[in-house]
Amino acid sequence: MASKNQEAVFEATQANLRFYALLGAIVGLGLIILSVALGALWEPEEANAWRDLVVVTTASVGAAVLPIGIALIITDVILKPVFTRELLNLAQLEKRVSDIGFQDLTPSGSVPWAELYASSSLIDAVITHPEAWLHENLDRILECGRRKTSVRLYLADPLSVASARMADDMNIPVASYKAQILRLPEQIRDRWKSAVGLHPGASIEIWYLRDPVSGPLFRFDKSTVVGLTSGPVQGLRSWMYMQFERSALTDVGEWLDRSWRDVEQSVSLPEAWTSKATDRTPEGTRERLESVLRDREEKQ
Repeated sequence: MASKNQEAVFEATQANLRFYALLGAIVGLGLIILSVALGALWEPEEANAWRDLVVVTTASVGAAVLPIGIALIITDVILKPVFTRELLNLAQLEKRVSDIGFQDLTPSGSVPWAELYASSSLIDAVITHPEAWLHENLDRILECGRRKTSVRLYLADPLSVASARMADDMNIPVASYKAQILRLPEQIRDRWKSAVGLHPGASIEIWYLRDPVSGPLFRFDKSTVVGLTSGPVQGLRSWMYMQFERSALTDVGEWLDRSWRDVEQSVSLPEAWTSKATDRTPEGTRERLESVLRDREEKQ
């Protein structure tokens, strides 16, 4: 509604400007023609100071008004609408960016990962490049374990076609990619068990996904981060990351929620590893996963 009102005001203003610009040009041109006509009508012998004054004044006023009218036509009727529409488009774009909660688009090195991990109590991460991610974030995950934090990590199932397909997408040999997937739970488990000062309420779960994913996806307390790439992936530096505010209730927010539901529905049972001693039967694992999802939905 606001944009329609802006358009109506814009069109009315432009109509007025076109009228006055055209009127100025016509008046200026008319005065110049009149001065020429007066000069031609009077015989030379009739020349006197009054005739000269009238002709010169008429010509001068016409010469002054005509360029003003022409300038108005060029600036207010031709140039200004272009810039005004551009400003309106920018304003609408700014509103769209604000509405969807878009915060930034940066390479991995410019994403405030440390702040995101340190300020969140519920962390979900779909990891597409296990070795590179582990190198960058293992210490951050251990720091999360020193406060009441729930961390869930998702990787391609090394026994499903997901791992082979994702290895191809990232230009990594399949055997090497599967080895990275298998090493990640082992390294996190070993570091977690040897860590000192872990909070009794902290937990970490590692799940395998049956279906391939298109890119890395992260969910923190206040932000969702989506990874994008335009070609073959070579480590974390190949990705650009879009960061969105999680409270945004828009079509983009709904798309992100659907993406997470797809991830959660793709998990293979049981989990690859969990920091808690739990019932590891498929029924117990499913019940625990559903309980975690319910708790997160209630907190949101």
